[in-house]
Amino acid sequence: MNYSCISKDDFTGEFKMSEELPVFTSTPSGLKAQEKYNKYGVIFKPSFPFSEFSWNWNTILTSGEPGTTGFRYTPADLNFAAEVMDSVDKWVFQIFPLDFIKDKMPIKILMADTLANRFTLSSAIVSRIWEGNVTDNYTIIGYASSRFTTAKKTRFLIQSWLSLFVEKMVSSERISIPGAFLALSATGYAKASFTNAEDVVTLYGLLNKSRKKQNTGSATAAWYQTYPAQDFGDFVAFTVYVPEAEKLTYYAKNSMIKTKVDLVKGYFLDNFGITLPYIPR
Repeated sequence: MNYSCISKDDFTGEFKMSEELPVFTSTPSGLKAQEKYNKYGVIFKPSFPFSEFSWNWNTILTSGEPGTTGFRYTPADLNFAAEVMDSVDKWVFQIFPLDFIKDKMPIKILMADTLANRFTLSSAIVSRIWEGNVTDNYTIIGYASSRFTTAKKTRFLIQSWLSLFVEKMVSSERISIPGAFLALSATGYAKASFTNAEDVVTLYGLLNKSRKKQNTGSATAAWYQTYPAQDFGDFVAFTVYVPEAEKLTYYAKNSMIKTKVDLVKGYFLDNFGITLPYIPR
């Protein structure tokens, strides 16, 4: 990044960019966050100001007054924050070697209870709840509340979080996607949205529609675009957590799914010496 000073007294020194220094409390959630920082170099933030959520480098996430549209979150319940951090550790970080996580994992992780995009549909406010979201400036996860007690028993949340963090590693250019993987589902990536009725597995070799859910509430609702980084994350989570018998059902619908699984396995093995584990849920 280049800077210049134009004045009668031109600046001749150096600009220094400083990294965020984490501050941890002595509460159970603060001590747990410090533990994860010491081990992995990541900063879990179970509480944060709204300005930190809304500022996404060049984009300001909109969130107006209650009853209006925009992006929303509800604060994490600190009584559940430590358990959620341990679960991210188990479900995501421990899938990979320690040195890989220290080098590749996104640094800032915000924690919330609910995450939603609210919009107007036929004069009504509709909320779509997310499991997490990726921005340029941070990764944010939901369910840091009593809702986690039930959600942690579902494979859906486990897969969603592993996929989310892999997506962030891709979008921040810490890992890349093999060209052969991208080519297989290029038609699916090019679609701006999907209807509820579209079978993305059979038609495009995608596992899921957009992470951001439907953007209307009708029977023919359009889902947002699926981006390659999300798809790659979905396939990592699919490889690790989906039982083999269920995988075979996907392969029977579209042999491209098996090809993409093999490309994902090969990428991590060839580039990092990592054999993705198989932990069926």
